Amino acid sequence: MIIKILEWGILLVGLLGLIINFSTLPTFKDALNLFSYYTIQSNLMVVILIGIRIYYRINKKEITKIISLFTIAVTSWLLVAGLGYALLLSTIYYPEGIKIISNISLHYITPLMMLLYFFISENKIKKNKSLELIFISYPLLYCVISLIRGAIFGIYPYWFLNPTLSYPDGIGSYGNVLILLIGVNVLFILIGYLLLWLYKKIKGEIID
Repeated sequence: MIIKILEWGILLVGLLGLIINFSTLPTFKDALNLFSYYTIQSNLMVVILIGIRIYYRINKKEITKIISLFTIAVTSWLLVAGLGYALLLSTIYYPEGIKIISNISLHYITPLMMLLYFFISENKIKKNKSLELIFISYPLLYCVISLIRGAIFGIYPYWFLNPTLSYPDGIGSYGNVLILLIGVNVLFILIGYLLLWLYKKIKGEIID
């Protein structure tokens, strides 16, 4: 019962935050640009993942190892989104009106609910050397694409990915971006393995 409540809660809270963000934009171009933000992408992945898991549960299908890997990966990606916002963006981004609700939903409530869901849901995760690549695959790809897009169009989703301007409008250089990427990827790996360790401790079983 708790898993069912959490699944629908995550789905509804995630959708609410996303809908508010998209519905408050003045133009279609702004809506398309919203897809360039890490928070939006990671929450979209959560909504898709939970939708898949609800479908599997309703149809009484066994959760596969691929879905389990996607679950831990998305959980780690979303946690970093929350941490990144709290450390790098919360002091310069001040949402107003209804966007306060979406901000809290996407940066705080959904990550915390997803974290709880990971620990109580069924997951089959095999420890192997490719786990590190899974943990950093999406974040690394996101950063690379954002830098290429920025170099071509001069548009960067976040100040810490903008090598062309100095703080607080940018990070100052590609060297600083590289240092940030290395640190962030190490953080993703650490969080991923911490989730695995905690899962084993909480569930009292070895992850297969």
